[in-house]
Amino acid sequence: VASGSFEVTMAMVILINAVVIGLQASSSNPQGAEFEWAEHFFTGAFLVEWCMRVYCFGWRWMLDSWNFSDTLLVWLTGVVTTWVLKPLLTGASSDNLRQLQVLRTVRLMRLARAVRMLPAFKEMWMLIRG
Repeated sequence: VASGSFEVTMAMVILINAVVIGLQASSSNPQGAEFEWAEHFFTGAFLVEWCMRVYCFGWRWMLDSWNFSDTLLVWLTGVVTTWVLKPLLTGASSDNLRQLQVLRTVRLMRLARAVRMLPAFKEMWMLIRG
């Protein structure tokens, strides 16, 4: 969990999820089975990641503001929305839930934070900040 390869893997999952959300938003059939399958896959992947981080770093891991926001995103836009509310609500009500799931793209900010920490990008961030 603390390895670079794990972080890169999760970064790729986040990017792919953002692309799928974009495709779903522009699709003529946003409720299609392929998008439903993808939603379950990404919810499961993010939940497994969250569980692994809590297991490895303990509950104190969530005290960091970035990690707390990740926790909210995983549980509210993922687990609760996809696996609890969506099965209970059908039709027009479930369309409103899809708007909540778009908030997952906020996790892209985590990628920007991670890139900022890489030594190769420190100079670029210094130039951007001024």
